[in-house]
Amino acid sequence: MQIKFYRLTVILVIGFVHSITLSTSVKAQKSMLEYKEALVNTKKIKQGENSKFQNLEIFVMPSEYSIRYPKGWFVDIEAWGKEPRGVKPITIYDRQIYNSSRESELIRLITTSIYPVSVSFEQTIQESKSQSFKIMRQGYTKIGGKEAYRIWNALDSETDGRYEITTLIRHPNETMVISSLYFPSNAGVAVPIIQKIHGSYRSLRP
Repeated sequence: MQIKFYRLTVILVIGFVHSITLSTSVKAQKSMLEYKEALVNTKKIKQGENSKFQNLEIFVMPSEYSIRYPKGWFVDIEAWGKEPRGVKPITIYDRQIYNSSRESELIRLITTSIYPVSVSFEQTIQESKSQSFKIMRQGYTKIGGKEAYRIWNALDSETDGRYEITTLIRHPNETMVISSLYFPSNAGVAVPIIQKIHGSYRSLRP
């Protein structure tokens, strides 16, 4: 009886461990499938019928600016901060992928934040450089006829391994900030889209 009981206990333990392993494996496979699905959906934007950016939508912040983004993406208007003239920051993103380990943050394949700051163009550049983890590229450019400065930044684990492209646009006594996060493994898809979004910015202020 003792031998039979021992064998039964061993069988139950092995079955329990196998169940846990199988459950963990299924969850891992599901997470990977969700990531691959998000990646495929984003690649569809790149592989459009006639053009990578054939279907663009436009967001307008009245009397402030307009910006374009791929059709089917989302725009959230934030409520935090006291920006110049009450202009609220916005976030443009493709879709949710998974939950970060940090405070249940939602991580997306490509996300872009747009907001003005009451700081001069020159000072904003210097502050952005000092806060950068590792600058890969930087330099002046033009966005909608306005002077701009772009910083390509490799970020640390605080961003779950994502890289950042930030464009700073000169305005009188303030700066418009357009900042995008993306995964370096998805750079071939993400970077052209981000550059298109940043480059579509147009000021509506006199």
